[in-house]
Amino acid sequence: MMKREFFLIGLVVLFSGCYMATGNRTMDKTLAFDLVKKAIMLSDTVYFDLYTGNYRILKNPALPTLERENLIRVNRGRVIGGAPYVSVVGLGLKDVVSTSPTDSTEKRLRLANKVLSITGITQDEENGFPAASVGYRIEYKDISRLALFQSEDFLAATGTARFQYKNGKWVRIHISR
Repeated sequence: MMKREFFLIGLVVLFSGCYMATGNRTMDKTLAFDLVKKAIMLSDTVYFDLYTGNYRILKNPALPTLERENLIRVNRGRVIGGAPYVSVVGLGLKDVVSTSPTDSTEKRLRLANKVLSITGITQDEENGFPAASVGYRIEYKDISRLALFQSEDFLAATGTARFQYKNGKWVRIHISR
């Protein structure tokens, strides 16, 4: 009776080991999306930390444009007691994500949303292991006018990520932009 139980347990272990060893050696679009997103995108949203209590903010060339569009208000007088040099007002308030609990002059602004798309998958072999090159494109949508605070251009970016299947999982080898 005991021998038969051990034999059955051994068969289960053997078959589950074979199943896990075969794994997913081909890359589909969903898997490619997940791997590329994990490898290159820290977040789906681009943020900017605005320190409104720092006088250097007054040197930002975007201030006149943003003030004209009723997104910010600039305090050009003397600032006393930690009052902000720049306040986000009007239409700009929708892009304020959070304010620091310890410093009311620190604002986190949402500048844009990133959208990742997979443009193509080419599978081959490298050093005897399955490999895949994944073409991707990152576009920026819903770009805030407050993005003028930052010098990033928010143009679409394309690139290729290379992965290799080793030890039962896909491993990143190289990413080019």
